[in-house]
Amino acid sequence: MTFGNLIGDEWREGGDVATNLNPSDTADVIGEFARADAADAQDAVAAARDALPAWSETPGFARFEILDRAGA
Repeated sequence: MTFGNLIGDEWREGGDVATNLNPSDTADVIGEFARADAADAQDAVAAARDALPAWSETPGFARFEILDRAGA
């Protein structure tokens, strides 16, 4: 399974992928993850900058819940 990068509201595949292997069984591929290029990184910074005003007004517990769901 290949996992993309979420930049703004858009999933991007990236130009290259990094393979994540299970360290106790290197034949077990956990997943492939998109590698961002410079343009993706710049777009991610711009998206974060645009999101900052609304995010900074979000109460702390609501931010926790959002990040907890993302981590799950």
